[in-house]
Formats: sequence, C-alpha cells, structure tokens
Amino acid sequence: MTLSTGGERWIRNPTIVWRAVPGFLVLADAAGDVTRAEGPAPDIWQLLAEPRTLDDVTDELAATYGAPADEVRTDVARFLVDLAERGFVDRVAARP
Repeated sequence: MTLSTGGERWIRNPTIVWRAVPGFLVLADAAGDVTRAEGPAPDIWQLLAEPRTLDDVTDELAATYGAPADEVRTDVARFLVDLAERGFVDRVAARP
C-alpha cells in the first residue's frame, strides 16, 4: 500500500479493540491480530478518533514533541500505511 498526497484522511477502524497508556498502544482485531506500538503511537491513535490528514497528524505531533515536521511526517506516514495494511485504520476520501 502506498501513501497518496491527495489529501486523503485517516480514521480508526471502529471494530478494533484498543488500549492506550502514555507511550504504549495495543490494538487487536476480531481475528486476533495484535499490534503493539510505543512512543507517540497512542497520540496518533487518539488523533484518529476523527478523520485526519497526514498533515494534520504531523503538525499536531511536531508541535507536541517539538520535533521537525519533515521527520515526524515520515514516521507517521509509515505507521499509517502499516496500520492500514493490517486493517486497523481506514482511509477516507479527500474532502471535495
């Protein structure tokens, strides 16, 4: 799966069971596929309660962690694609 730059938005898959604590996130689907992630993963997951673009998530995390947006964007993009490939997040079409 590749990442589009067309303004698509990302949102949590509502069927996913999850638990988050500061710095740690666990996700599980109905088939029993489990993902564990550390660092800013819980922050990203919280942001995806509503549809967000890659830029939305990047800007929020860069401000929160005081990190360069270009570095944050690369990591966030990789994480979103991984979660999408495993069915944990969904892509939503860009707003018209």
